[in-house]
Amino acid sequence: RPAAGRPAPPRGGPPAAPADGPLAEAARQGLRSWRSDRARAERKPPYVYLHDATVEAIVADLPGSLAALARVRGIGPAKLEAYGDELLAVLDAARQALAGPPSPTDV
Repeated sequence: RPAAGRPAPPRGGPPAAPADGPLAEAARQGLRSWRSDRARAERKPPYVYLHDATVEAIVADLPGSLAALARVRGIGPAKLEAYGDELLAVLDAARQALAGPPSPTDV
């Protein structure tokens, strides 16, 4: 608790600036779709799962592991445990969708 007359120190870092580009947009759409689907299925508001700022923070970082996802602003231990693997799967799907099918030289 800050001393009287002193502002509280900020928690975390500043909010993530919106990322752009095809991968960022695919990840953003995937995360919002995941959030909406879960909200509909469980009859809760979408922000219960991820706030818009958390979606943007994930898109800005595009974490590839649970450890990296844990460092994203808005992802605490409970969300990491409950949804971490699903969120990483959404990001992997966005990466794969943009990669396209392998070329004959990749096989």
